Amino acid sequence: MFVGNDHMAIGVLGALEDARVVVPAEMAVVGFDDIPMARYLTPPLTTVHVDIFRMGQRAMELLLERGPETDPTQVRREVLPATLVVRSSCGASAPSGDDPVAWDRRRAAGSTRR
Repeated sequence: MFVGNDHMAIGVLGALEDARVVVPAEMAVVGFDDIPMARYLTPPLTTVHVDIFRMGQRAMELLLERGPETDPTQVRREVLPATLVVRSSCGASAPSGDDPVAWDRRRAAGSTRR
């Protein structure tokens, strides 16, 4: 199950536990945002990491670029990078032989090299 954000995914994990559905054996769960607590859940939540600081920064830059003559109906779309952070809620794990916490730390630092 892909859930729109990690907070809702936490609710899904709780509901599945209440229903005695075993994650990930019977249902895989993936969130979106990569909130700090995601790695500490049981099971740790697989999620899509987005740089929320950069997203907010870019939104502000775009707002400041708009002038009074800007057509308000004009749509501008940008895509910022996102990274899948594999943890055990999806039934998979970090690349073989990797410690998941070390993997998370390297990913957060911008490097997934061993």
